[in-house]
Amino acid sequence: MRIIKPIFFTFPPENIPYPFILLNMNKINQQIRYVKRYKDQIRIIILDAGVEIFRNSNIKDYPEGGKGRIDKIVAIYWRLKNITKKVEIWPVIADYPDDYTPHQLWINNEITNIERTIENIIYATDYYKEIPWLIPIQGHFKKPKSITRTLTILEELGIIQKYQKFAIANLCTESDSNILYTSIKLARDFLGHKKWIHVFGPKLKSLHKIKHIIDSFDSTSWTRPVSPILGNWSCKNQFERVLFFTSWYLRYLEIVKN
Repeated sequence: MRIIKPIFFTFPPENIPYPFILLNMNKINQQIRYVKRYKDQIRIIILDAGVEIFRNSNIKDYPEGGKGRIDKIVAIYWRLKNITKKVEIWPVIADYPDDYTPHQLWINNEITNIERTIENIIYATDYYKEIPWLIPIQGHFKKPKSITRTLTILEELGIIQKYQKFAIANLCTESDSNILYTSIKLARDFLGHKKWIHVFGPKLKSLHKIKHIIDSFDSTSWTRPVSPILGNWSCKNQFERVLFFTSWYLRYLEIVKN
């Protein structure tokens, strides 16, 4: 087992320069001001598709459809490249999660969130071959082995051979660290150690268990660090944003130091 320190991606307080940035397609017009301000300090940007819209159980697709969302992601990618020049940008192909409301995004038992995500991956990699995609690996809610279906299909399509970076995308709401570990370990065993594995949204308390088998992860939960002292308090002003971010980041460093 390799010993690595996973990179933490986030969108930090606006007055703190940070090298590993997570941008959200649903907030891009506000967030791009930060990119312009700190373009010389930023090293890598992950451009996320904005799947949080599916927290609303009545929403079944992106407003412009999956392919339309991919087209918009590509347009923003080139806009960011024009601003940042040398910064690495990893756009995420628009995917369909199953962990906000299970089966919400299934068409039927044959066309689940996995098949819909793969359809988008095929479109993105066929029509935008020049984009350094971060390939989402989807699965079914609380079913770790389901990601092997995605991985197997992507291998058959030649996607795994062509691309270097993959993101486990079915664990954003998962609180069970054993499910997190099992899912990620399945992906690591399948992909091997030469591929980059990113994980979307794991809880910080789970990082102890998964830190040696991932390359990076993201979170914005520092804005609402539920704790015995603060309770369920979310940051309300710039001072609290800086305080909460700094506190959360120090906890992250403590976890990954060994």
